[in-house]
Amino acid sequence: MKNKLNESTTLSGSVNLYHFTREDMGKQTTLDPQETVKKRSSYSWNEYKRSKFPRVFYYTDLTKVEDQIKSSSHILYTTKVDGSKILMLNEALAIYKKNKNEMEKTDKKAYDVIHALVGGGQTSDWDAMFEAAAKNYVGIFYDTGNLPMVNIFIPLKVTEYDAS
Repeated sequence: MKNKLNESTTLSGSVNLYHFTREDMGKQTTLDPQETVKKRSSYSWNEYKRSKFPRVFYYTDLTKVEDQIKSSSHILYTTKVDGSKILMLNEALAIYKKNKNEMEKTDKKAYDVIHALVGGGQTSDWDAMFEAAAKNYVGIFYDTGNLPMVNIFIPLKVTEYDAS
């Protein structure tokens, strides 16, 4: 059961990530969450209202990108990440709600992240969730209305995307 549950709470295979920016940082650079917090753009303000935890936002599908970001960002960077190191937040939350006791036994890392988020059940603690997630994963994946996103907690080397 453990392997099956783990497969359903993390992505699998190599995952392509895409980061839009207005700033040309050269053909290759490192996107560091500690640095991007200082340079956050207006379209990430709402996310940082939820939590100031340092993270870099990446898309997983170039056909599902917010129009305002695509039109205002002229530089696109890409990288690949091992999907097994990225927690699927929506799926882990659904498993937790279905049977949190079983999840605690079979997938403690995912359980700790979701329990930090919902804890007492009254309000969501996004700071606690991000802290727990960063201890166990390099990032989290979530989809809010057909916008699949990954928040990465560690510095990643990226390459300027060449569409040709």
